[in-house]
Amino acid sequence: MRSATRADVEAIREIERLADERFRDLGLGFVADGEPTSYEVVAAAVDRGTAWVEVDGVGTPIAFATVDVLDGCAHLEQLSVIPAHGRRGVGTALVGAVEEWALCRGLGVVTLTTFADVPWNAPYYRRLGFEVVPETRWTPGVRERIAEETAFFDPWRRVVMAKALV
Repeated sequence: MRSATRADVEAIREIERLADERFRDLGLGFVADGEPTSYEVVAAAVDRGTAWVEVDGVGTPIAFATVDVLDGCAHLEQLSVIPAHGRRGVGTALVGAVEEWALCRGLGVVTLTTFADVPWNAPYYRRLGFEVVPETRWTPGVRERIAEETAFFDPWRRVVMAKALV
C-alpha cells in the first residue's frame, strides 16, 4: 500500500467504476450507471495526501481509499476494491491506513456514509468495528452529505457509521 499520486487518478476512477458494477446485481444499477468521482475531486484528495492505493504484484492499483476531515472527524469518502481482488483483506488494510492517518492527526473518530443493506457496505463496516449513528447524533456536515447522496435515491437505504479510535 502507498499514498496515491497524480499518476493514479485515472486508475482510481476506473477502480471505482469497476467496483460499482457490483451494485447492478442488487437492483442498484443507478450506482453503476453514475459517473465515478470526478478527476478534480480525486486529484484534490491526492494533493492533500488523503488518498491511498493498494497495488498488485506489478504495481498496478487494485483498490483505493480517500478521506477528508468533516466536523472534526476523519470521514471515509470512498473505499473501492476491484471485485477480482475482493475478499482478501485489501479493503480492511486501507481502512486501517485511514485509521492510522486519523490518529496521527488527533482525530479520534472515523465516520462514513454507506448503504444499510448492501453486504459489502454497512455489514462489512460493522465487522470492522463501526456502529450505526442514530440520526439524532448526526453532525451538520454528515447531514449535508446524506442530503446530497439521497437526492438520487431513497434516504432509508443510507446510514451513517462511526468508529471511535481512542
